[in-house]
Amino acid sequence: MADSIPASGYSQADLRAKIVEAEDNWYSTLSSTTAPLIEFTDGGSTTAKPSLFGDLCSGGSSTSNNINEIGFCDFPGADSGGMVKLKLAQSSGVITIQNEADMVFDSATTWAPTGSNEMYNVALHEFGHWYGLGDLYALKGLSCSGETTPRPEMCDANTGSLQWGDKDGIRWLYPKVNSFSLAASGTITGSDSAMALIGGASSPDMIFVWGDYSSTTGQTTIKAKGIWDISSSTGAGTTGTTVNLYTVTGQVLDVGATLFIVDSGDTIYDLIVSYTVGTSGSSYLVFWDLAKSSNSFTYTGPAGPYSVTGSSGDKGTDLVVYDLTNDGNRDLVVVGSDSSPLKVWYYYGTLSTSGTVSSWTTGSSSGTIGINTEDAIGLQKPNVGDGKIYTVAYRSDSGYMRQHLLHITTAGAIDASITSKYAPPKSTGGSVTGIGAGDVWSLGEVAAHPEEFFSWTDTNTGYYTIEWDTRLNSHA
Repeated sequence: MADSIPASGYSQADLRAKIVEAEDNWYSTLSSTTAPLIEFTDGGSTTAKPSLFGDLCSGGSSTSNNINEIGFCDFPGADSGGMVKLKLAQSSGVITIQNEADMVFDSATTWAPTGSNEMYNVALHEFGHWYGLGDLYALKGLSCSGETTPRPEMCDANTGSLQWGDKDGIRWLYPKVNSFSLAASGTITGSDSAMALIGGASSPDMIFVWGDYSSTTGQTTIKAKGIWDISSSTGAGTTGTTVNLYTVTGQVLDVGATLFIVDSGDTIYDLIVSYTVGTSGSSYLVFWDLAKSSNSFTYTGPAGPYSVTGSSGDKGTDLVVYDLTNDGNRDLVVVGSDSSPLKVWYYYGTLSTSGTVSSWTTGSSSGTIGINTEDAIGLQKPNVGDGKIYTVAYRSDSGYMRQHLLHITTAGAIDASITSKYAPPKSTGGSVTGIGAGDVWSLGEVAAHPEEFFSWTDTNTGYYTIEWDTRLNSHA
């Protein structure tokens, strides 16, 4: 921070304290649940002006010195308040802050303890820019007049505190993430995960499912393990022992999983698993009445396998139970990816209490989202209040996962208004060999800001990841 602080209603120490307090407010929003992806520390004092404001503060040119600087200078004209400049870079459509973010305040302003020129309020707003948020009042088609009271700080509200609009924005840019390794044996060819209250407690449990292919026998064993009592503060759970669910002849390319009470006569969750063998299309199995037993789980069955009519050529698979057609009957919706030509297909039909579907309807396809035979595809129905079902297609990208979001209409068609929107890449740190859409669960502060769980495999190891306060529909 530059020492050239003007005489005003605050002492130099007070001004510095207010600026630090403002940044701490943003940081505490990120770190309230787990370690954030970004953090600032006070680097001490400097007499230099912020370098990115060289044109404004010294009449020279703006340069980058790779140091984050905060200072004061006399703004030209009638401008007052604060400004932020960021050094940005763009790669593959993703804009990132590179090395430097500078902030400057008007030295001609009489800074006061209260009011519109109160240092803390202005710094709070400017740090929103430093983290990468824009002015809501300046965005095309948006108006702060429609925001709920109290309005977000990025509406220039000067409320002195961050509101949900501010918190949603920064948590989306810097999601709170924890990842956990799940030691998985064999040659993993696909994976997925699903969540429910299997153990009967208030904390959710996850079932992680994967395919283990043996070239010696030419068969794939579909395996699973439970992750029990997942913590709302860390995302960690107790990892159970491996359960061998089913053996399939041939090499399984992908595995999908969902937990749902299929036989409506009880309250015990059933596990539905889909899989693809070669390019012959998707099949699914129903494992009845999952129950936690010591550090593992029990079930009866399975029923099946049942073929998904019309799904020849699918490379990836996942499934979910949902009343897609709004006729009062639950549908089993299966999605598959087909790379020849590049498409995503939807198949749906009424799910009976015995786990069968009497007839299947083929929905529309999309050839625009850029997935290939090695990529996974998944379904989610997050609790975001819009009543739509989301298809979440993941594709690997140099150790990252890119997430594409689609909506399915009640006729099984892709909603063209939000086709092929993608979210920022999710780091995996390895070579992705299988990706699962996971699930969405409300662990956090309010149900409208749920947590997203997703799983992946890196060579022969399985992982699951939790992101807090996900706003899945805002990605589109």
